[in-house]
Parts: sequence; C-alpha cells; structure tokens
Amino acid sequence: MEEKFDKNNNCIYHKNSSGLEIWQEYDENNNEIKISEKEFKKIKKDKEYKEFINRPKVSRFELMDI
Repeated sequence: MEEKFDKNNNCIYHKNSSGLEIWQEYDENNNEIKISEKEFKKIKKDKEYKEFINRPKVSRFELMDI
C-alpha cells in the first residue's frame, strides 16, 4: 500500500495492493473530493504557478549581495 499526504496531512494519493489508485483533493472545508490523476496534477500545477507568480520580487542588487 502506498500513500502520499499534503501539507495538512490529508491523504491525497492511495494505491492498494491490487493496483487501484485513488487521487483526492480537499475543499476549503476539508471535505474529501475524489478526482483523477490528471485533474490532481493540473490542480497541483496551478497552485505551484500561483505561488511562483505571487512570490516577493527581488532586485538584482539584492542578488548581488548573495
């Protein structure tokens, strides 16, 4: 049995011994929603993109100090 968890310790992926895979997402009320792997990966990609574009801007002069 294989499982993966998100940052809130919710099970987002489960694969049992017979090979059945279940992908899950959770809404704002922490209610479980069963989805396909394709949908899960799109949601994850969208979240990562939003985090990337909303990161604080860094000037090149600050980078020179590193």
